[in-house]
Order: sequence, then C-alpha cells, then structure tokens
Amino acid sequence: MRHLIEADMLLGREQESARLKGMLDAARRGFGGCLLLRGREGAGKTALLDHAVQAAPDAIVVRISGVESETGIGHAALHQVLLPFLDRLMVLPDPQRSALETVFGLSGGMTPEPFLVGVAALTLLADAAASSGGVLLCIVDDAHLVDQESAQVLAFAARRLRAERIVLLIAMEESPSGAATWAGLPVHEVGGLDPAAARELLLSTSSDCVADHVVERIVAEADGNPLALLEIGSTLTPDQLAGVARLPEPLPASDDARFTRELGRLPAAARVMLLTAAAEPSGDPEVVRRAGAELGFGDDVATLAGVRDVVELDGRIRFRHPLLRSAVYHGASTDERRRVHRVLAAVTSVERDPDRRTLHLAEAAPGPDEALAAELEAAAGRARARSGHGAEVAIRLRAADLTPDVSRRARRLVAAARAAVSAGAFTQARALLVAAAPHLSDPLTRALADEIQAKVELRLGGSAARQPALLLATARTYEDGDRRRRDKLLEAMSKAFVVRHAVERTTPLEVAEEALALPRPTVSDATAGDLLLHGCATLVAVGYTKAVPLLRAALGALADPEVFAAGAPEWFMLGATAAQAVWDDGFRAGWFRRVEEQARADGAHERLRWALMAAQLERASSGRIADAGGSLESAGAGPETWEIITTPEVPAWQGRDEETLSAAARFERMAGDFGMGVLANLGQVALGVLALGRGRYRDAFEATRRLCEQDVLNLEHLALPDLIEAGVRCGERDHAAEALGRLRVKAVAAATPWALGLLARSEALLAEPARAEDLYVQAVEHLERTRMATDLARAHLVYGEWLRRNKRKNDARLRLRLAHDMFIEMGAAAFAERCRMELVAAGDREGGTAVREPGDLTPQERRIARLAAGRATNQEIAAQLFISPSTVDYHLKKVFRKLGVRSRRQLVLREL
Repeated sequence: MRHLIEADMLLGREQESARLKGMLDAARRGFGGCLLLRGREGAGKTALLDHAVQAAPDAIVVRISGVESETGIGHAALHQVLLPFLDRLMVLPDPQRSALETVFGLSGGMTPEPFLVGVAALTLLADAAASSGGVLLCIVDDAHLVDQESAQVLAFAARRLRAERIVLLIAMEESPSGAATWAGLPVHEVGGLDPAAARELLLSTSSDCVADHVVERIVAEADGNPLALLEIGSTLTPDQLAGVARLPEPLPASDDARFTRELGRLPAAARVMLLTAAAEPSGDPEVVRRAGAELGFGDDVATLAGVRDVVELDGRIRFRHPLLRSAVYHGASTDERRRVHRVLAAVTSVERDPDRRTLHLAEAAPGPDEALAAELEAAAGRARARSGHGAEVAIRLRAADLTPDVSRRARRLVAAARAAVSAGAFTQARALLVAAAPHLSDPLTRALADEIQAKVELRLGGSAARQPALLLATARTYEDGDRRRRDKLLEAMSKAFVVRHAVERTTPLEVAEEALALPRPTVSDATAGDLLLHGCATLVAVGYTKAVPLLRAALGALADPEVFAAGAPEWFMLGATAAQAVWDDGFRAGWFRRVEEQARADGAHERLRWALMAAQLERASSGRIADAGGSLESAGAGPETWEIITTPEVPAWQGRDEETLSAAARFERMAGDFGMGVLANLGQVALGVLALGRGRYRDAFEATRRLCEQDVLNLEHLALPDLIEAGVRCGERDHAAEALGRLRVKAVAAATPWALGLLARSEALLAEPARAEDLYVQAVEHLERTRMATDLARAHLVYGEWLRRNKRKNDARLRLRLAHDMFIEMGAAAFAERCRMELVAAGDREGGTAVREPGDLTPQERRIARLAAGRATNQEIAAQLFISPSTVDYHLKKVFRKLGVRSRRQLVLREL
C-alpha cells in the first residue's frame, strides 16, 4: 500500500497518526495498549501499520501477517510472534513454559489450557519489553486470516497491556467470520478518505496530467478507498487520464483478475514455483526447493524471473499481498494444484511433519478415499492433543469430505462439531450437526449429536434444561457394565444439580433411579466418582438418612490426591454439594481450595471461574465477605467477564440492598433463559439473607419458603434454619415448628458441629423459656467448632435478642456487642445494623459503630498487597494471579500510594 506521507503524517489520516503516536508515547511511560484497525480491503490499514513502525525507531518490532493457508494450523501465528523470544522461555514459571513448549511441539505433555497459553505469551512479551528498556511494538496484519488458537491468545494479551511497555496493533477486514474473538478491544474503523484527501493522493502518485472530470470520476468510483484510487489510476492510459479518450464503463476494479493477468506474464517455471509456495503454508523455502527438482523449476528459487516481484525471500517465503497468494493458487487448474500437493507430500518428512504430509495428500486426492480419511482422523487427534481445536475442525471436515460411506461421514461431521464446540465455533458446530443429521444411523452417534446440540444451543442463548435428559439418553446407549455408562450418568447427575427444578424431558429422580439400577462396582474397583454418584443418587431417590454414610464415604475418597491426577474433575461442583449436604464445612473449604489451586496450576480458566464463584459462598458464610467479593477478580479477568456468575449473596451480606435485589432478579431471569435452576436458588438465598439482616422477616419467610418448595434434590435442609428464624419472627410459628421437625431428622443424621449448632439455634427459637437458654448455649458451643463465623455470630445475635426480651439487659448487651463486633469485622452491614438497634433497645447508648470499609484498595490490589506482605516476589505473585510482573508492579505502586507506605516491609505492619 502506497500512502503519501507529509510531515510525519499519512495523507488523510492525521487523526489516526496522532492516535498511534500517543499510544507509543504512553508505552514509553509504561502504559501499553492495543488498537484494532478494521476496514475494507485497501482502506489503508497496512499503511497505518507501516507508519507506526516509522514512528517508533527506538522500538523492538515484531510484525506478522495472517495467511489463509495457515488458518487451520493451531498456534501458527503465535509461533511467529514469539519466535524472536523463544530463547527466553526459561524466564517463565514452569507451567507457562511447559504450555508454550507443548503447543509449539518443543516437548510433549498434557494439552495446556488456552488461558495458560495466553498468560505465558503475555509474560514472555512483557519480559522482552522490560529487558529491552524500550517499547515492544507488535503488529498483526490481516488478523482475519490468523488461526483461531493464536487469535484467542493474542486477544487475551491485548486486554492486559495497561501496565506493559507494549503496543499491539491489529488490522483486519470488516466483519470477518472470526471477529468475535477480538470483541471488546478498542477499535478504529478505517474508512474511506475524504474527497479532498482522495484527490490529493491520486494526483500525487500520477506522473501524467489528469483532467478534473476524470479525477472526480475516479474519486467517486473508488469511494475513498486508497488502493482502489491507486489501482484504477494505474490501469488507465495517458489519454484516458487526460480526458482525451473515453473512459471504460465501469472503471476497472481491484480484484484477483488483475493479479492473475500479471502472473500470467511470468515464465512457466516461476508460475509453478509460486504455486508451490502458495500451496505450502509453512513458507519454508527448503520444502519448496525440494519440490522444485520434481516440478521442474529447480532449487534456486531466488533467481527465477519475476519471483521477487511477487514474494519476499527473507528466511520464509512471504507473498507481498494476500490477494497474490489467492490469485496464484486459484488461478491454477485443479490438475495443476493436485500435482503440486502430491509432490509436496512426497518431500515432506513423515517423521517430522506427518500431519502436513497427510493434508497435502488430501488436497491431491481426486475423490473419496477412506484410507486417507482415516489418516486425517489420526492427524485431527494429534491436533487436539496440541490444543489446536481450530486445526482439528478443519482436518475433520476434510476427512468427512473424503469419506465414501455416508453413515461414517456423518459420524466424522459429529466429531468435527464436537471439536468446533471446543474451539468456541458454536454456529459452525450447529451447521455441522444439521449436515450430519440425515445420515446418523447408530443410536450412540445420534445421542452424542443431541448432547453436542444442547451445548451449542446453550452457548448461543439456549437452555441447559435438556442437558440431563440428553446425557441420560447417551448413557443408555452403553451396556450396563460399560464404564462410559456410569461416567455419563455422573455427568447427567452433575448437570441435574445445576438445572434443578428447571429440568426438561427428565427429572433428577429419573437420573438418580437410573444410576441406582447400575450394578454396584466392587470396593476395589469403585472410584471416587462412583461413590459420589451412588451417594447423590441415594440422596435424591431414597432419602437423606440413607445417603449420609454414602456421601461421607464419597468425601473420604475425594480427599485422595489421585482424584486430581488429571486435573480438577469436570463434576467438581457435585463434590462441593455433597459436602454441604452433610454439613461438612471443613471438607467444603478444603475442596474449593484444592480445585482453585489445581485450576490455577493447569491454567483451566473456565473451571477456575466456576470454582471461584462457588467459593464466594463458602468465604461469605465463613465471614470472609471482603475476600468473597474479590475472589473472581483474582482470576485475572475484568469485572465485565464475571458479572453473570457473581453471586448476589455477597452484596446481601454486605447490606447493599439495591445491588442484591438487582442481582437476584438477574439470576431469576437467567435461570429461566438458560435453564439453570441453581441460579434462581442462589437469588432466593440472597434475598433471604438480606431480609433477615434488615429485620424484614415476612420477606425472608417468603424467600426461604419458595426455596424449599423448589427443592427437587432433597437439599431443603440447607434453607430450613433461615425459614425457622423468619417464621418465628413473622408469626408463622406453625410453619416454623413443622420445618424444625424436618431439620431435626437431617441434622441428627449428619451429626456434625455445623448441623447440630444450627439445630440447637433453631430449637431455641421455638423452645419454652426453661429450655431456650441451654439450647442457645449449645448452639454457640457447636458453632464455635466450625468455620461458619456468620452462623456463630447469628447465634450470639438471637441469644442476645432472647435475653433482652426476657429483661436481662446486661447479659443481652454482652451477647449483642459480641455479635455486633463479629459482623463489623466481617463487613456484614445489615446484620450489624440489626445488632445496633437491639443494643440501643437494651440500653446501650452508643449502639455500636458502622462497618469499617476495607480501605480504598480494590480486591485485586488487596490480594497483591497481602502476597507482597507475605514476602512473595513480583514474579511469584504474577504466576499465582495469572498476570505479568509489570502488572504486579503497577498495582503495587497504587497500593503504596493509597496506604502511604514506601516499602514491602511497611506492608507487613499494615492490617490487610
């Protein structure tokens, strides 16, 4: 792209030039950023990138361009970006280094999570920038042609540059199919030049006299597109430009045809060489040279006439314009392309690059070929193992194309759809399932297709309500003794505990009964998952008392470190639910901690998100309310990423009425929209907590009663203590007494300090005065042996309220003051206010103090400050929080400023 540059500005692009300069200046001060340049082909995006390079002579520049033939090769573009820095891999934490080495084929190992690859790439780039002492300018041109895996990693890094000396510039065409990957990045639409700038550009690049009416005609036809302006002008004769000869109608446009005409004038050997380069996505000149002997253009490609006008030869063969590669490849005949691919397959090493060889053979195939399709399936499996899901989809599609049997072809399309789901291409997955549907002949593949369809519809705004039924149907396609049947039923049970009362086409009871009908594995053969499935199925289908010992056995098995040998299990939330079902607060806290640590170590971002969401409930109920509110941010994602899974119970404990009501309403809507009944339950729990704290007992009673009525999993006992307290306070003593009976049966069966403490507290609320005090004391004693600080504080509160009502104001003030101070320490504002009002009624003139704010540190800043105070280095903090060391330093500077300290040593002395 040729653009006129005057006074360090691109003609007609003054605003864009100034913005790029500002970004580079900010990066020199340590504040990096990203900009996505989007526009039509020929709008001048590449010229803006060229200008950015010229404006940064002091920068390290890494520049790549997306190539259409490499869109199916996972992490190909990322490899180009990081190639200059791979000798610095040793600076990365072990999990990050291993992730990059695995996806680049430098070592073997388990498939790394995309999130961990993203963190590793960001850390490596940040280290390169920091070690240079200057700015790193990273440019990705034609980003719409970048492979999906690389695009995801680069987009991840682009969102996290604010504390790095990095500028990332991305250029892409308008509305490409992969645009969703780059969503959320700052975008500048590169539109057409205004008429004045268009005229000036046209005239400045023409050596001939151009008549005014011709200028206006070209400007109008080009619609401000700089490439069209220059190319139209270059195709007209001097007489046409001068207005002497008639202009053609329409004016010649910019397309592959012009490139094809130019290529047609090259010698035959050069054309074959260029076709070979176009067909070989690696750009490896050695591969092209080896093919040259067979194809007749020799091994000295650089000396072929006209080649250097089309490609650059600087270590890799790169076409000077993406349209040139397209014109070369599609301008050749089918037979010519097949011949070139056959030769490339022959010169590609079977040992070093078997997948590329197979792909060349596939492109050379004249028709269906089952043996070759099977080879492609094996290649697809290897692509998946490297976390190249986009590459896997492309390979599986080619395998399906080459499959002669329609039934087998349908199975391969379903496999491609499953890979597309893994790649995040849900619309593509849906289209593949539609194509496969007419030829799905075996029950297992049909069930698998239905299961994938449900996942696709959920991600495209559909409902999870049918997932348990679909998983149940898949399970039924396996024999009773088949391990896969049990695994699918465990997955169905796990989904049923999420979908709950919103389930469609089955019930949790049906899933449970199906699981209980399976032959029981022997004690030696039973896995932790088997025990968990049996315990949860018994809970749903048989009853709580029978389920308790089974769930305890499952929790014992889940404590084995081997459960996490292959990473945190997909059904980990079921383990947490089992612990909560038997009121085992110690296991629940330890389980969440293990899942979180494992997910961080694996870089399993999605699993980490859900683990942290669930951990909010444990942290809030154990009194660490501020930590609960900040737990999601510790995953390294922005708040907008987490909005839909942030539980409303945290603001409920904090007494933030409007936020709680809004979040609960949002969860209720989402429960209906997405078929996740657990979200509605979480909303009702939050409303109950808030109402109890505010003393709105009728509201609390209705919220908790609704929660119990929705229960389809035999988990209502978790809401019964709140229902009993609210019922007693709002005059629904009969309902409270009936609920107490149900609670007593389950609490006695569980017999943990948490269960017995809640039972004693609830019994005291309904007891005669002669028994009440002993029960309150028992409740406190039991709950003091748990982690459940909120339940303990509430026991002190209701005990103090009882003492005040029985005219024992001095004793009441002691209990109420203790409860008040505990709630203040937790940040539980609503309950603290309830204590304060009771203190005033008990004759305490001060009535307590307001909840202390935890400083003006953000949750992320507070977490970093605590780690720094614990002697962790910036590198160690970065590895734990999935951010770069530069970002840690950025946050620590803000912490020091806010807290008025100058060193980490002073942080140790602060209460954080």
